[in-house]
Amino acid sequence: MYGKKPNLILGRQAGQSLVIGCKGELVTVKILEVDPIEGAKIGIRADKSVTVDRLERFVNRNPNVDVET
Repeated sequence: MYGKKPNLILGRQAGQSLVIGCKGELVTVKILEVDPIEGAKIGIRADKSVTVDRLERFVNRNPNVDVET
């Protein structure tokens, strides 16, 4: 899954959320629905100053940024 061991692994169910904070910015991630075939649908709420994107799209647009995949 990751090249390095993840710092934290969380289990969440539909309707539950988690919050990520960094330098005064907050990102709320809510699990909206979990489907065994289609996967999870998530909702993300963040300040406009926070970039939210799919990893593959972010890496494609920022080839010089080192991110774990």
